[in-house]
Amino acid sequence: MRRRCSQWAGRSGRFQPGRQLDLPPVHRPGYAERPGRHPAAASIFSFDYPYLPFYAGTSYTALGRPEKARTFAQQAVTLCDAAAANWPVARALARVDLALAAVRQKEPDRACAVTVEALEICATERPLDLIVRRTGEVVQEMRSYQALPSVRDLRERQTSLARMLRGAQKARPETSAGSAARDRQADTL
Repeated sequence: MRRRCSQWAGRSGRFQPGRQLDLPPVHRPGYAERPGRHPAAASIFSFDYPYLPFYAGTSYTALGRPEKARTFAQQAVTLCDAAAANWPVARALARVDLALAAVRQKEPDRACAVTVEALEICATERPLDLIVRRTGEVVQEMRSYQALPSVRDLRERQTSLARMLRGAQKARPETSAGSAARDRQADTL
């Protein structure tokens, strides 16, 4: 595939060694400012711009690379908070990734503060088991810091929210298939 792209670029005259590849007109500076032109979309093929750093932060968290995870998770938090659309799940989960990076960089107080923000988003905007499970991961990673009051407070908040969600789920007369479908939909954010 790579060879074919290189062959196409060479044959089309767009690519020559030592010369920068030409950008499509939509991506050239000043394109949207010209009369009669529509501004370029804020997403890539319907991929909203905050999700790229969000997924990168989650990936680096899973790979155990806290420095990279922190960089991308912080970008995701900033972009999600500033976005016109309200994405409570993405906002909360980006904070969880940021908290996990902070724990792994031995900053438990920062991790607690960010995780509390994620729990507040979950409690007030989108009560979702996925967010509670991920904040539970932060609490588990902070076992070595249990002597700190902020860690004990975080554990209490997380446990309380988990109980509240379990109680709300038991009170709902829905089938588990419907709630599983909602959880899958929330997983896609």
